[in-house]
Amino acid sequence: NYVWHAVTLQQSIGYSMVLRIYVFLMIAAPLYVWLAAKKFWYPLLPAGAIWLVSGHFGLVSRDALTGELLSMTVLPWQMVFAAGVSLGAAIVQRVPLPRSHALLTASMLMVVGGTALLVIGDPVSPQIHDWLMVRNDHFWTGVSKTLQSPLRLLYLLALVYLVMALPNTPLIRLIHGAKADN
Repeated sequence: NYVWHAVTLQQSIGYSMVLRIYVFLMIAAPLYVWLAAKKFWYPLLPAGAIWLVSGHFGLVSRDALTGELLSMTVLPWQMVFAAGVSLGAAIVQRVPLPRSHALLTASMLMVVGGTALLVIGDPVSPQIHDWLMVRNDHFWTGVSKTLQSPLRLLYLLALVYLVMALPNTPLIRLIHGAKADN
């Protein structure tokens, strides 16, 4: 029984869950790349639909041996992968980055505000602490490391936007200045 679960990637011991993610992404990659070649944002449609429907209705895989919810599911990571494919296609297709003061301000508030909420708000406010303790129980507000919630994905996209929109700020300038072979 244990050997069968290991061979069919139903185990969550160690890094075996990463294998499931890689297998799914290798299967989805040609479709996402083909869609991105048509329009850079097309991969976001099926990835978003899978992510939202699966997350909202709790269609997350369980470990075959223990019954525990899997933390390294393809649910959030295929959305991040599709966003990366879309971003790469937008760069190749020379799609201009939308430069908006409102978008820049919203991204800054999301990144700085989210960090401040965790670092400053948690120790100061019992209500914030209570919310932070139960936030991962809900798909729409969870901020777990699995990038499962829309809030967490929005935070990630805001951070990526800031890195692309502000290439001349000191730290980001170092990232953009790195050589391709580094």
